[in-house]
Amino acid sequence: AANNNNNNNNELDTDVLIDGKSKRQLALEKAENAQDESTSDMYKEYATFLGTLRADVTQDESGSYSSYLDKDEWYERDRLAHVEKLKAKKKKIFGTLLDNIE
Repeated sequence: AANNNNNNNNELDTDVLIDGKSKRQLALEKAENAQDESTSDMYKEYATFLGTLRADVTQDESGSYSSYLDKDEWYERDRLAHVEKLKAKKKKIFGTLLDNIE
């Protein structure tokens, strides 16, 4: 899956340069134009992820908005993976409220 995301990211980088659109906009367009549902879902998920990187979602990307305020993709992916590991570890240690109830 990571390799697939890298291919999508490279493809979107190229389209950003050509079309002057954001990666998120292009991912949403690709989701809309996808031939199958799984590809569409993949692009929608990626667009949602890209949306979480924005420091200020009220600013559009043209004009005075500085993308240097945004989170880096690699950082956010690592952070989310770490959060998932902690959730799994916490659940493993503490279980749920319904454990040992008969």
